[in-house]
Formats: sequence, C-alpha cells, structure tokens
Amino acid sequence: MNHCVYILYSEKLDRFYVGYTSNLDLRLIFHQNPEQRKYTHNAKDWALYHKIDCSSKRQGLSIETHIKRMKSKI
Repeated sequence: MNHCVYILYSEKLDRFYVGYTSNLDLRLIFHQNPEQRKYTHNAKDWALYHKIDCSSKRQGLSIETHIKRMKSKI
C-alpha cells in the first residue's frame, strides 16, 4: 500500500483540503465525483497541491491530524 497524506487546493474557493489515503489515484477520482464527495462538492477545480508519502497508516493519520490542528490555529 502507498500510504500518503495529500493536500488539495481549489482556486475558486481559495481553500485547502487535507486528507489521508492508501490509494491516491482512487481518492482523487472520488473527489471529482459530485455524488460521493461532501466537503469538496463546492468546487470542481480541486487539484493536488502537495503529497507526503508515509511508511504506515498510523504515521499518515498522525500527520493528517497534525496538519489539520495547525491550520485551525492560524
């Protein structure tokens, strides 16, 4: 498995989305499907901004949580 944390950016909303996945290609397709996405449904221009490869699911979830906590403090 390819565990990673990813950051998407929407120019239309000028917002970032942070997530974790073990299959980035499939997850990006999911974010483009308007029937399945919730947070990202407000825009269609989400693009991969940054990807952080992780050695395990635990590490990935830890990094995702850390990033989400950081952005809520700004």
